[in-house]
Amino acid sequence: MQKINKTVLVILCLISFNFAQEYLWPTNSSTQLSATFGEYRSGHYHAGIDIKTNNNTGYPVYAIGNGYISRVRTSPFGYGKALYLQLNDGNTAVYGHLDGFAPKTNKYVKEEQKKIGRYSINKYFTSKQIPVKKGEIIAYTGCTGTRHPHLHFEIRDSKQQPLNPLQFKGLSIVDKTRPLIKKIAIVPLSKDSEINGTNEIKIFNTKYTSNGRYKLNSNPIQVSGDFGIELSTYDRVEGLWNKYGSYIMNLYCNNKLIFAQKYDRFSFNNTKLINLDRDKQLMNEGKGRFIRMWKYHKNAIMPFYLTKDNGILNYSHGLHDIKLEVIDFNGNKSFVSFKINAEQQIIPQIVSVKKDTSGFNISIKRDSTFLYKKIYGKWLNKSGSFIQTVQIDNFSKSDSTYNFTVPLIHQDEFILKLIGISYYSGEEFSTNYLPEIEGRDTDINVDIKYIQNPKTFLCKLKFDKIPSATPKFFLQSPDEFYEIKLKSKSLKEYVTEPVAYRIWDKAFASEIRIGNINQKIIRENIDFHCISRQKSGSIWSVDSTISITYEKNTVYDSLLVWKFHDYEEKDDVILSDAYSFFPSTQPFKDNLNIKFHYDNIDDIHQVGIYTYNAGKTKFVGAIRDTVQKIISVNVDGLGSRYVLARDTIPPVLSKIFPVNKKYYKASTLKYLKATIRDTLSGIAGERGIEMELDGEKVIFEYHPIFRQIKYDLDKPLNVGQHILKISIKDNALNETVKSIVFNVIQ
Repeated sequence: MQKINKTVLVILCLISFNFAQEYLWPTNSSTQLSATFGEYRSGHYHAGIDIKTNNNTGYPVYAIGNGYISRVRTSPFGYGKALYLQLNDGNTAVYGHLDGFAPKTNKYVKEEQKKIGRYSINKYFTSKQIPVKKGEIIAYTGCTGTRHPHLHFEIRDSKQQPLNPLQFKGLSIVDKTRPLIKKIAIVPLSKDSEINGTNEIKIFNTKYTSNGRYKLNSNPIQVSGDFGIELSTYDRVEGLWNKYGSYIMNLYCNNKLIFAQKYDRFSFNNTKLINLDRDKQLMNEGKGRFIRMWKYHKNAIMPFYLTKDNGILNYSHGLHDIKLEVIDFNGNKSFVSFKINAEQQIIPQIVSVKKDTSGFNISIKRDSTFLYKKIYGKWLNKSGSFIQTVQIDNFSKSDSTYNFTVPLIHQDEFILKLIGISYYSGEEFSTNYLPEIEGRDTDINVDIKYIQNPKTFLCKLKFDKIPSATPKFFLQSPDEFYEIKLKSKSLKEYVTEPVAYRIWDKAFASEIRIGNINQKIIRENIDFHCISRQKSGSIWSVDSTISITYEKNTVYDSLLVWKFHDYEEKDDVILSDAYSFFPSTQPFKDNLNIKFHYDNIDDIHQVGIYTYNAGKTKFVGAIRDTVQKIISVNVDGLGSRYVLARDTIPPVLSKIFPVNKKYYKASTLKYLKATIRDTLSGIAGERGIEMELDGEKVIFEYHPIFRQIKYDLDKPLNVGQHILKISIKDNALNETVKSIVFNVIQ
């Protein structure tokens, strides 16, 4: 017992020591931030804080504590020039996007670059090579690897897991501004789920009241089945325009904490799970950045999830209180409260309509689990505008129906809107009856949109004019002709109810049918493929030109994939039609492999796979198999239009300095540089560039964002003539070579 207590005491002391150290702020440029810990970045979490450097470079960077330089990295991408300071307390401080290193570190960097013959290095050091003291200048701020000058700063623990730097003494900032809560999203998560009468995701705007309190523009919200709640929020600091990630988010239901997040740490091993923690679907659809207050997948466990519950809600009849709370690192708090009304939502279903000289005899389905306390109606014109209230006569009930009559009005093109008021909640649900008019649907058109939501799949129909009767939607497979119920969003818009993925997977055609007398049929060939976690497989285009291959566990959850084939006009650059695979909105756990089969192309050494949108191409990659006649590449998601394209255009070299045949004083000539660019396949990285001075290779710095290469001279050049030679290659191996002759004088 005594040993256990001592062990616990030692652990507590170590934890206390790690967080008790008072660090030095890492630069004197400012104490203002442009980004905080845990914010969204494409495919990963932001692992530190970004410190503003007044849009300039060259500010000193300090050792925040005693320790030694354990590692340096130089790269055209990512962190650019980065330095790792191993602190005596066991943590590591990481400094990124640096302009340069202090002399005693820079000496090792130059030696390593010369040794391996390139700019990009990843060099580790022992504790005795570069020891530093707290407050010592170890580097200078810059913008390498990024567009805007700033200092990226991290603290990692002994396992190299990022920690929120703001939790350490000496690294706090002043902030008295509350976080903002902009929107709330309610996400249906089962085929039986509905939000305000629809199976689609619903977004609700908030309105600020006072003292950090927000309210919704819809309250209560009608729900049924499984659902999740998502939050669009950000933090502000007075006087700054930046939007920062929030620190703590709590979800309460009926005063019970259901789900909580606190951004203190995470692991690089699961940083890709940001595509589950944040709603990629809503972001890709341009609806904003939402943080999920529910777990997309049971294995999506992050260190900042404080609750064991998955956050998915499902409540029985009645009102329930929801509260979302957002707190920043300085304790400023905002919250939004609203009610949800849990109730099965059933749209009035017309069983029969019989028309005679006096009017319509109508029967509506009566379900013992969902009763209407009142039914009323409205007459709408053919454009959907209100005309007058419907007169309902002879109302009666049977065990299975509500029955009533509606007097006939003269205009046959009027639309009858029937509304049922829920017995339990008072919520209104409606359906439309459209008297069938001969000839109205002859030229009707429909836009069909497929939506892969988490856990459900929907098809959305949008007609260019109001159909003459409520449309019906069918899927045809070799085994059956299956009707999927439609729900009306408006007189022109309908959405299918969710059904099992296997029904879509088997279907080879869809049909939309309007009316009975002069039935309009809109038929479309379809080809869906269901990817499940347990299986590997391939999805082929109809013409067998392109395929997508996936392995087991490529997806987090089952997805339906569909495809399009666009016929493109071929030329010297575009060699194939365009092919698209969807959905673009859902995350993939692993990469997919795209294969193009090029039987009709003889010379493929400059051919690659490109995305092609609005006439613009972007190189994706090219792994060429001349035996099987395949060009392939790995991608991390779907939604792009892919083509085969040929790049025969060499890269462009411009703005070379020094200028050809010019004279320069040795004391003023400090560097050599040039601008490089390529319009199709792109520069083939650092290895596709060579710079020689007087026949000797030099180690240049490549900044791809600014399309610039630069070599800083170690010492003044000798008086006389010098030759600068630059060669660049693109990803299609097109090459441009230029030589510049310049003279150096005293």
